[in-house]
Amino acid sequence: MLCSIGIIAKHYGVSPSTIRRWAQRGLIKVACRTFG
Repeated sequence: MLCSIGIIAKHYGVSPSTIRRWAQRGLIKVACRTFG
């Protein structure tokens, strides 16, 4: 199941920028990115 950064952030109680930071550090795996 693919979810947006906003949905994941709400689930974990963090900001979307925190999710992006985790992804950049390799702490979470990103399935794909869109151009939008």
